[in-house]
Amino acid sequence: MGMASTRDPSKIFFLFVLILTTLRLIFLATNPLDLAPDEAYYWDWSRHLDVGYYSKPPLIAWIIWLGTHLFGPTEFGVRFPALLLGTLSLIILFRFTRQLFGDEVALWATLLSGLTVGAAIGSFIMTIDAPLILFWTLALLAAWNAIGHGEGRRPLWWLTAGVATGLGLLSKQTMIAFPALFFLYLLSDKGLRRHLLTPWPYIAFFIAIFMLSPTIYWNMDHGWITILHTKHHFDPNRGGLIDGLKTFGELFGALFGLLTPVTFCLILMGS
Repeated sequence: MGMASTRDPSKIFFLFVLILTTLRLIFLATNPLDLAPDEAYYWDWSRHLDVGYYSKPPLIAWIIWLGTHLFGPTEFGVRFPALLLGTLSLIILFRFTRQLFGDEVALWATLLSGLTVGAAIGSFIMTIDAPLILFWTLALLAAWNAIGHGEGRRPLWWLTAGVATGLGLLSKQTMIAFPALFFLYLLSDKGLRRHLLTPWPYIAFFIAIFMLSPTIYWNMDHGWITILHTKHHFDPNRGGLIDGLKTFGELFGALFGLLTPVTFCLILMGS
C-alpha cells in the first residue's frame, strides 16, 4: 500500500510544496552567488523595458522588472520570481497529472519533479525557462480540459489555453511548438478532429498571436533580429556529424544530471 493510499495525497502534496518552497526561499535569501551571465543580461533588459529584445521575447525582462521593484535591485529581487514560477508549475503539474492518472500517481510525479536538480536550479536562477515551463504546463492543462477530458466550461478552457500560449510565446520561442503539436494531435485522432470544425482552437491561437503582436511588430521594425538570431541555431553549417553527435551526447548527459539518474531512468522506462 502506497503512502498516498492511507493519507490524503492533496494534503501531502501541499505540505511538500510548503516545505520545499520555504527551504528554497531561505536559500535564496542567503545565497551569496552573484547573478549568472544570463541573469545579468536579462536584468539589464529590465532596466530598459521594451516589447522586444535581440535574442529572446520580452516577458523575462518584465518579470525581473517587477521583482526588482518589489524587492529592490538585488540578486533576491531578480531571482524571487523564479521561485514563485517554479512553485506554480508544481501546483499545475499536480492538478494535471491527477486528472490523468489519479491522486497517488500525481503525488509521486510532482515529488519526483520537484526534487530534481533541474527544478532546484530553475527555482534559484532566473532564466526564460521558468516562465516557459509554467505557461507550457498551464496551456497543456487548459487544452486537455478544452477537448473534453476534464470538468468545467470548455470555452473558458480554450481561452485559458490561448492566454497561456501567448504568455509562453512571450517567454521563449520554443513555445511555438505547443500549438503546432496540439494541432497535429487533434488531426491524428479521429474522435478529436471535430474540434477543428469549431472556432475555439482558432480563437485560442488568435489570442496567442495577438498577445505576441507587439513583439512581432518590434521585430519587423528591427530587421527581424530575433528571428535571425533564432535561425542561427538551425544553421546546417554550424558543424558536421561529429559535432552533432557530440552536442547530442552533451544534451543526454545534461538531462541525466538535471533530472537525476532515478527520474531519468523512469522516464526512459515509461517512453
